[in-house]
Amino acid sequence: MTSPLALRRYGPATSWRDALPLGNGRIGAMAWGDPARARFSLNESTLWSGAPDVDAPHRTSHLDAETALSRSRALFESGDAAGAQREIERLGASLSQAYVPLGDLVVRFEGGGGSADGDSAADGGSAADAVSPADGPGAAKSAVDGSAPSVERVLDLERSEHVVTASDGEQVSFLSRADEVLVHALPCPEGDRVVLEWTSPLLEEMRTDVSAGLDSAGAVDSEAGVPDPAHEAALDLVLPVPSDLRAADFRDEHKIAWAADGPTRAAVVVHARREAERLLVVCAIATSWQGLGRAPNRDLRAVLAEARAQAAAALARGEEKLRTRHRAHPAPGTDEVSLQLTGSPALRSPSSSPPSSPTAATCWRRRRVPACRPRPCRGSGRPSSRRPGPRTTPRTSTSR
Repeated sequence: MTSPLALRRYGPATSWRDALPLGNGRIGAMAWGDPARARFSLNESTLWSGAPDVDAPHRTSHLDAETALSRSRALFESGDAAGAQREIERLGASLSQAYVPLGDLVVRFEGGGGSADGDSAADGGSAADAVSPADGPGAAKSAVDGSAPSVERVLDLERSEHVVTASDGEQVSFLSRADEVLVHALPCPEGDRVVLEWTSPLLEEMRTDVSAGLDSAGAVDSEAGVPDPAHEAALDLVLPVPSDLRAADFRDEHKIAWAADGPTRAAVVVHARREAERLLVVCAIATSWQGLGRAPNRDLRAVLAEARAQAAAALARGEEKLRTRHRAHPAPGTDEVSLQLTGSPALRSPSSSPPSSPTAATCWRRRRVPACRPRPCRGSGRPSSRRPGPRTTPRTSTSR
């Protein structure tokens, strides 16, 4: 039974802002809720551009800081508050790196028997591109036969679960605090092939189809091991973040630098397996970040091994056990997190229900997701001094 503390929408999201947020404190996801093309926009809390020393040329020296502080105090005491503010601002570094989105994972089926909602994503579209989430029950249209099955998506705020109800059954998604993975479980049409798609604004340093034991160049990947016949589809990816991406420039592709060494790298491992008439998909993410002030250069093999181990352990537990463990490790409740805003009573923190004001709603939403925002740039390839041209077609992994 769904908690009364929930956000309810009808029809899949048609934009990033319409998607519903999931988070476990480290990984964040925006769930789009298309039953024929499950899409998740992912991020991870340590995925920042640059490295601890990238801002060294822009730092304020000890001597300059002492001088600025002395001048600021003198100006303030003389009544020049604006001048004091300008001097005190010299104490801050003039360079700030950017928080970087990780990418989008899409799970869909193709061929075979066909699902009740059809293969709407074959051309990158949605089963309800023309439907607004506010249109109400029954508004979502099937991309195949023009019928109008009811598509409802609900974000249960107490359990931190995203549930999509469509004509062919229920899809459940959550970011497990217990197992540190994104979990997505859905009905699995007999005879259909599982397709995993991944697109990202980041470069791809490595891509491996674990099901086939082949890397993106078709060579046998010794690290992948013996393919697991239980896997319907699987992906391993290694993604480096920009070596220099100023926060103010994150929409200017010409100012984004990519270097082979130095920046954080993320390993993304996605495994999918059939369980009776349902498909279980798990996505694990690990990064080379080692802590504040330390170079994010943790051994890449260890990072990839960590993500693979998390995905394998989660897949082995199965849908029901993963859901039980997730519910046994809930996110902090409203009684454990407080927010005090001065001014209008309408902006105060909610206690037992979702807030109504835009500011409070933003705080409520951000508490559940580490941070999410639209991608800063597009493209993929191997690291270079500047990013290459954009990719127009998502990369996929299909079941055998």
